[in-house]
Amino acid sequence: MASPIGKQPAFFRPRSATPISSILRRATGAYLHSKRYHLAVAQTGSTRHDINGLPVEPVSDDDRLAAEEKIESLKKRDDARKAPSAAPAVARSISLSRADTIRASLLNRNNPPR
Repeated sequence: MASPIGKQPAFFRPRSATPISSILRRATGAYLHSKRYHLAVAQTGSTRHDINGLPVEPVSDDDRLAAEEKIESLKKRDDARKAPSAAPAVARSISLSRADTIRASLLNRNNPPR
């Protein structure tokens, strides 16, 4: 099947940049909000790099302090999640359905243990 000059079959046409840009934006956001990124920025002597991986400038003291604060807040959050819950234990004689168990866990998901 010959196609006219300048025209390409539909499967050869490039897609719009929107899906790629949204994928890149989500991936970059996930990395920039990760604990790994904050640990790297908080190290003394860490530098920022350009798109080619070459060092551009050292991380500023303000950014380093902000990363350290973020790490501390992440540690506090992790410790709060690991701490045993002070909620009263449900008696084992009450049997909940699977749907009731899921519903109860979803209702308590946003309430941190006190």
